[in-house]
Amino acid sequence: MIVSYKYLFKFFSEKVLTLGLVNFINFLTNLITISIILKILGPAQWGKFILIQLWPNYLSVIAQWSFNHNEVREISANRNEFIKINKIFSESAIIQSTISFFSIILILFLTFSHFITVNIYGLLGLILIIFGNANQFYWLINGLEKIWQVAFLQLLSKLIILFLIIIIFKKDLDYNTLLLVYGLGVFISNLISYIYIYKFLKIKFQKIILRETYKRFTHGFLYFFGSLSGNLKNLSIPILIAQIGGEYYVGLFSAVERLKGYIIQVSQPITNALYPRVVFLYKENLNVADEMKKIFYLLSILISLPIVIFINIFPEYILLKFAGTEFINLIYELRVISFLSLLTITSEFFYYQNLIAKNLRKKLLIYNLIGLIVLIISNLLFIKHYLVLGAIMSLYVVEFFNFLILFYMKEKQ
Repeated sequence: MIVSYKYLFKFFSEKVLTLGLVNFINFLTNLITISIILKILGPAQWGKFILIQLWPNYLSVIAQWSFNHNEVREISANRNEFIKINKIFSESAIIQSTISFFSIILILFLTFSHFITVNIYGLLGLILIIFGNANQFYWLINGLEKIWQVAFLQLLSKLIILFLIIIIFKKDLDYNTLLLVYGLGVFISNLISYIYIYKFLKIKFQKIILRETYKRFTHGFLYFFGSLSGNLKNLSIPILIAQIGGEYYVGLFSAVERLKGYIIQVSQPITNALYPRVVFLYKENLNVADEMKKIFYLLSILISLPIVIFINIFPEYILLKFAGTEFINLIYELRVISFLSLLTITSEFFYYQNLIAKNLRKKLLIYNLIGLIVLIISNLLFIKHYLVLGAIMSLYVVEFFNFLILFYMKEKQ
């Protein structure tokens, strides 16, 4: 064995375990929050919320540009160069703020032209979600391997949302007030993250050179288009379901898809903690990096597998407790999508630890574009006939192609 047990144990206890503890509370908070929302709103209102939320979420992805990939990797590789980190932060912040400004203008235009149907609460929520998500700097904290701090800030956002729903908005909750609640949660937690970066990490804005900022902007093009095409996959399914079956079926699909996401969330402390370390080790010791990937991949599967088994034994109980009686007919879909989570964990793990950590930008773009094309074709084939189950079948097809592409790219390296 190349990696010493002492090194593995130190990394696991300092990074994975502390992150896992925070992430577990995050996991429970998510379950409680979504359970309350689904039982109050029901499938149709929840579906409407999901469709409207696609806009700020996607615009936030655009504003984040390539920072979650390229800048995390750059900061991790230069973690001891304080002046360089300040420069990366300042240039990236200008780019994010500029894109978020134009994104808010676009949302205002879409709202006043009645393309998006929201009241004043919903509009304010959309603006706060875009501004908060677009101007977050979790990528900076991640790159410095302050992983549990990022998880805590994300947890803080979820706790604020849960508090607002229970204390203030529970009686009058609809999709508009829910947008406002989410916006406030994201906005407040991001304000706290700014204070943490400024006061504790001692990272501050510095004078920038426009030419250098533009260079950083263009340098991230391939990562950006890869991320953009990857996130288009998340858009295509609810939009197509809405066109064929309406908001009600979007709500049904989103409920079981959220449960799949929570299974994946259990293993994310490993993926998130390992990624910046692997980037650093690729410069120091390639064999150690590869050994760590194998060990922690197996661990991520072993952690998630018991939850998948539990879901398949007690699907009715989980649906009743999680979503309520209006979602009880999704037992078969829940069982099918739970196994899909294990495939997604595998593809996401090697996507981050191989393509992104090794800075394979062209391959990342090709990977996401092929996935998007496959998903659109499979969506058209399956969703029209099977709706929610068809969407899950489509995701299985995509994961199968993901494995093929990742395996082929690994062989070609």
